[in-house]
Amino acid sequence: MTDLIIVLTSDQGSWNHVKKIIEEGLFEQAFIITNPQAKPYTSWKTQTKIAYIMIDSSKSAQEIIDQIVKQLKDK
Repeated sequence: MTDLIIVLTSDQGSWNHVKKIIEEGLFEQAFIITNPQAKPYTSWKTQTKIAYIMIDSSKSAQEIIDQIVKQLKDK
């Protein structure tokens, strides 16, 4: 099976669309890269394992990359 990697903001409409895609069950695991403002959307219960990667979007591109890599190593 394939993993899904998604980058989302805190826009609820986008989260609802992504939730539908994840619930189709086509992916073994989903990695959602987002910011702390999206925390209310991170309590989904699905059959697909979801890993949330929280980033600080005010940081430089290199710092965001470092945040993502560090958190992915823990997953």
